[in-house]
Amino acid sequence: MTGMKIVGLLVLLASLTLATSVERELVVSGSSASAMLTIQASSNVTGIIVTEIFPEGAVFSWGVPAPSKQSGNEYTWLLFDQALAAGKITYSFTNTQGNFTAEGSWKTVDEQGAVVNATAKKSQPAVRPQAPQPAPAPSAQFSFGAVEIIGALVLLALLLLIGLKLGRK
Repeated sequence: MTGMKIVGLLVLLASLTLATSVERELVVSGSSASAMLTIQASSNVTGIIVTEIFPEGAVFSWGVPAPSKQSGNEYTWLLFDQALAAGKITYSFTNTQGNFTAEGSWKTVDEQGAVVNATAKKSQPAVRPQAPQPAPAPSAQFSFGAVEIIGALVLLALLLLIGLKLGRK
């Protein structure tokens, strides 16, 4: 079974700080995970555009607030003057395939409408396959269920009866 280990990412811009966290480090193929984007902006920022580009295998499930637009595997939140509850965007995705890395870009717009920073560098989450687990060592322990015990008692009773009959002859 292929798994993924996701390490958080951090973005620093002149007037905007963004950090993404994923609810768990290991997201196994076929399972879902939620991510939270925390935004801290200076007071002169009037618009924020957040774009997440999901890699092949990551399927968007839901977001709060919902993305403003979607094109292919690209989801965009056009926040502008929209207030965010506690400065957070939360979204969920499902991993349908093996390993991937996430990409995203963020832009801020100042009070005059100019783009403050059109390109943002960020560290990408490191997504690594889960190390293969060794097979469990053979065990010398035995366990018996009720059916096996009853069967053994019936067999013992039959052997005793046969022994008694043979002893009478």
